[in-house]
Amino acid sequence: MKVEAMFFDYDGTLSPIDVERREAQLTPALDHVLSALSKRTLIGVVTTKDFRFIRKRTSFAQVLACIGGLEILAKEEGEYKVFYKYKGNRSPELKTLYVEIPSDMFFVEEKQLSTGEIVGFCLDWRRQNYPNNKIKDCVDYLTEKARKSSLYVVREKGMPFLDVYVSRIDKGMALKRISKRFSLNLANCMYFGDSRLDNSAFRSVGLPVGILHNENKNLKLECDKFVKFKDLTSFLEDFLTSFNA
Repeated sequence: MKVEAMFFDYDGTLSPIDVERREAQLTPALDHVLSALSKRTLIGVVTTKDFRFIRKRTSFAQVLACIGGLEILAKEEGEYKVFYKYKGNRSPELKTLYVEIPSDMFFVEEKQLSTGEIVGFCLDWRRQNYPNNKIKDCVDYLTEKARKSSLYVVREKGMPFLDVYVSRIDKGMALKRISKRFSLNLANCMYFGDSRLDNSAFRSVGLPVGILHNENKNLKLECDKFVKFKDLTSFLEDFLTSFNA
């Protein structure tokens, strides 16, 4: 079967899940094989990271669905151009949720459209020294407040993150928008991901592949094929060989 496109989540799929934000990068070997694959088929990244963060780390990608699909950009003549983005302005409302949080309790990662509007944020409490009960109380409070404001909250049990967005994020819908733009048959496409946020994307393609690592052993991923995170590069190298055969 011809593979029309290959799509990848970023954190926990292309980049290690258990590192700080500045260290969330691909290995040179993985970057190399993805660059080679991009000459054979369409390569896309579908991530909750924003364009500012992801563009320098995924130069091989012809299309980027950022912030869970709230902004989608395609590469044209070497430059990324927006062809879909969320319309609305709730940036001030988002900021009120975290502006008073002690900076040493959480790292706050704002998620911005390429035009600068804030459409989400992530709270990260890895490697913080506050007692767990204080962190939990603060996260519970912010979660309740966000939901009362009709914001979309993503909170995975046991994970040291809380994501809040202005609108529901749906990676499957992002793939459908991309498929329409590039005239793709998603039944002939692959998607690689590692979390429940990827399940809508898994359901949208004909070839879903789950990426396994230490942090997602107990998650239900809606795919039949799995590859260990440490084996992804060799898996893609073998796949590239099949393209070249």
